[in-house]
Amino acid sequence: MPSDIETLARGVLLPVSNNMRVEDHLLAFLDQGGRAVLFGEEGDEFQTGRLRPARLAEETPEFVGRTLEALRARAGGLLVACDADLAAVNRLQGLAGELPTLVTAQNLPDDQLYTILHDHARRARALGFTLFLSPTADLIVENAWLEGRTLGPEPVARRLVDLNVRAIEAAGVTSALKHFPGHPRLTGNPSQGVATVLSDREEILSHLGAFRQGIASGAGGVVLSSAVFPAFGGPANLSPEVTHLLRRDLGFKGLVVTLDLDHPACLGDATLAEVCRRALVAGADLLLLSPQGARQIPQIAHHLARTVDDGTLPLDRLTAAATQTRRLAL
Repeated sequence: MPSDIETLARGVLLPVSNNMRVEDHLLAFLDQGGRAVLFGEEGDEFQTGRLRPARLAEETPEFVGRTLEALRARAGGLLVACDADLAAVNRLQGLAGELPTLVTAQNLPDDQLYTILHDHARRARALGFTLFLSPTADLIVENAWLEGRTLGPEPVARRLVDLNVRAIEAAGVTSALKHFPGHPRLTGNPSQGVATVLSDREEILSHLGAFRQGIASGAGGVVLSSAVFPAFGGPANLSPEVTHLLRRDLGFKGLVVTLDLDHPACLGDATLAEVCRRALVAGADLLLLSPQGARQIPQIAHHLARTVDDGTLPLDRLTAAATQTRRLAL
């Protein structure tokens, strides 16, 4: 049986499942204290922004609603996350209706766009989705990875972030801005390997306008970047400087979510379990694990409990992170 601390540790993990037919190791995770799951998409779906026809045929609203209801009952409350983005992939195609194209959204009147976004989030909430990893708040200068996947230049992005956040949160879904602290100038592709943000601190700070807007509009979450930031001492997922910027300078009080911690930029020569400890110590609350990384949950939970015992992970830090997730899950 897992210890009480291991149960607490499971409450800060966000494993990804690319399929609504949840595998046994994730069911065991929910039985033993897990409070969150992210339903993702395959690589080709992410690249094209369109879900596979076979997925759309299988994942009907009725099937998804029954599945999420059963998972919530199993976990005693569950934070269910997905991507639902105007500028990139919408995991809710076929479930909560289509979102407008980015160009259409940029040209719609505020009240009309707000209504579309609110209705979309309301339908998702009725199915059981409670956390959107969106909107994208990056403002880019030279970034091939996010080219065509951001909301636009700063005035446009601030407007669309504001409407997204207010509409999503009003529907009872938590909106998580991504990918903090932004990627003005990026070399490489974070989805394929190690990528580095070449911008210095001054340039990064000057491109935070859409993040500031989203926080002011009431976003309950922020998603950290998986890229390396020399200006902040390493990967954003593991940087105390990044979370200090978010908490202290931007005044954010909500849920801090990492991107994949089994990403090469984060792992280096460390184990995934140790990287999870570092992310918590740096200030993250909810730790995203890829479908492959999710299979290491027992080892991660055991390691986190052991590092609480030896003092390298403060219990109050683990407890604070788990409390953030539990509050939203319930």
